[in-house]
Amino acid sequence: MKTYTIIRSDKQYKEYCYDIERLTSQYQSSPSEELLDLIDTITLLVEKYDEEHSQLKEIDPIQTVLRKPYHHKLRQFEPKWLA
Repeated sequence: MKTYTIIRSDKQYKEYCYDIERLTSQYQSSPSEELLDLIDTITLLVEKYDEEHSQLKEIDPIQTVLRKPYHHKLRQFEPKWLA
């Protein structure tokens, strides 16, 4: 069985993601606690790597909605009959 360690490269990250998919399919056809534990372990490693290497920040959804018209040079629609 493959040994899983802390992810140190994008290549290793992609391999682990592939392994999660493969093992999840295997688990669906033949469930076992050992397999589930392995999936959970690899998932934790992938999530940790994501947290440390993600370039996306937490964005406030309200601020996103409020700023969208400005960033896309949109203006509020006003029917001609209101003008």
